[in-house]
Order: sequence, then C-alpha cells, then structure tokens
Amino acid sequence: ADSRARARLAGQDAAAARQERTLEVAALDRLLPDDSPDALHGFLARTPSLLVAVQAELLLDMADQPNLPGTVGEYPNWQARLPVAAGDFPALPLVARTASIMRDNDR
Repeated sequence: ADSRARARLAGQDAAAARQERTLEVAALDRLLPDDSPDALHGFLARTPSLLVAVQAELLLDMADQPNLPGTVGEYPNWQARLPVAAGDFPALPLVARTASIMRDNDR
C-alpha cells in the first residue's frame, strides 16, 4: 500500500515503482549477511556516514512504514504512536543489542 501511495503522489506507474523498489531492496539484501535487524544495524554502523539513525519502529518490530513524505491526510504520518513509551526503550533487548553494535563500531 505504501508503494502505491508513493507512486500515485509522484505521478508514477505503481507497477514500475514496485519494480524499482524491489531492485533497490535486492541490492541492499546482497550487502547484508542475513535479514536480521542486527545485520542491518551492523551494516549501518560500519558505513562512513557521519550520521546513523536507527528506526524505532524496526526496534519494536512494527510492520507499517512510519512516514510517507508528501502526504498529509492520505496517510497518518506523524500521528502514529509507538506501542512502547520512550522511557521504556533501554529495557528492550533489541535496543540494548543495537546500542552495543553501534558502540562496538565507535558510534
């Protein structure tokens, strides 16, 4: 659904947009040893980027895309709430593992 909305807003053909997204995901997948959050966070931690961000929704295993740029009423965007209070994040095992991965890579 997110790719269809993005394509519609950009004036693109939905099928072509899905194909493009499929190719992008496949290219990233080839760079990762597996599809775990730890593999993704390890990859991000090793990049030369000066800024690395970790998505709270991934840490909480949420399936919905948190933001669809260019929308206001069509998609809830910033109205979506996390199912865990920010103060409870440090107690989550995936948050601790991700912090360790970042720390081990001088992040």
